[in-house]
Amino acid sequence: MISVVVPTMWRYEPFPEFVSYIVKLDVVKEVIIINNDYEKTPNNSLWSNPKIKIYSFGRNIYVNPAWNFGIDTSTEDRVCIMNDDITFDLKLFYKVDEFLTDDMGSLGLNSNLPDPNLTPTSNGSIVFDPYVGQRCFGWGNLMFIHKKHWRPIPSDLNIWYGDNYIFDYYFFNGYTNYFISNLFHFHDPAKTSASVIIERREEIIAEEHAKYQQIKQKLMSRTY
Repeated sequence: MISVVVPTMWRYEPFPEFVSYIVKLDVVKEVIIINNDYEKTPNNSLWSNPKIKIYSFGRNIYVNPAWNFGIDTSTEDRVCIMNDDITFDLKLFYKVDEFLTDDMGSLGLNSNLPDPNLTPTSNGSIVFDPYVGQRCFGWGNLMFIHKKHWRPIPSDLNIWYGDNYIFDYYFFNGYTNYFISNLFHFHDPAKTSASVIIERREEIIAEEHAKYQQIKQKLMSRTY
């Protein structure tokens, strides 16, 4: 069974419909929605589904704290962390449920941008490629982790570098990360990013970049 964790600001209109398909899967135990824009919450009877748990803090707690909260709240050991602006072939959940064991690292999306070292999307068969140094595209849009080895994203990273931390934490602790390749999917990142104003955006990116470089050095030396 899998718990699904997804922060949302409700900018991507297909999101509730996609959730309605996810909760029909017998392999999905629950969908934990962190509501980062309460005033935009759509009126939908779907929210009464017992598999759906919506948490609102009355403000935007940002993506990395939302991931931390969702994973801490989840009841299953296998956890899917997904964006609210992505749709994908739902048979992925069954593939991951069979594949992901607690001796592995994380699984993250390969968005299939042209790269000779990545598996291209051809027939949607879904392939799990071990990370052996190849480049990664779209990792943070859709990830799976085993809660047994989860370590929360540091509290001084609110918006950026959470997916980097997840990847690097597992990698530098000796676990193999995997790319989810050859997956039929659609991602529309502009729906949220173009409509949400983040004050001091560039300054915050620079601040969190500097903080993450310090964190990564500690991960590399196994002192974090």
